[in-house]
Amino acid sequence: MNPMKTATLAAVLATATAAGIAPAAPAQASGGHHRAPAGCASDALCAYAGAGYTGAVSTFAFHHSASRAEPALARAKSLYNNVPRGVDEQGRAGGWCWKIYNGPDFTGRSMVIRPNTGVADVSAAFGEIKSDHTEWCSG
Repeated sequence: MNPMKTATLAAVLATATAAGIAPAAPAQASGGHHRAPAGCASDALCAYAGAGYTGAVSTFAFHHSASRAEPALARAKSLYNNVPRGVDEQGRAGGWCWKIYNGPDFTGRSMVIRPNTGVADVSAAFGEIKSDHTEWCSG
């Protein structure tokens, strides 16, 4: 980073802190890249029994497809996709995304959980998971 930009950013943050304005914490929802929650294995989707990545955790391999969601996934209150980003066979950058549906057999409303992102409260953001599968997401 440019030393001038670094110094300017440091000055802005120091001024904001002195004024009692704290920088916002990163969002804990799909789209924000952050560290995996405790207990979440690499190369897996982690399904937590409690909202906010709490409670018992179940893991699912990334080449997963279920026309009827596994019980642990159907009851999950929070999810985190801990599959790293990479490059596919055609050389496209991206990663394995998890797509969940509120209907059986891949029907109903869907939500995509991109690599290194999660949903801290599935019930509020989506509802009950009835089916799911993985797919390559570019970008």
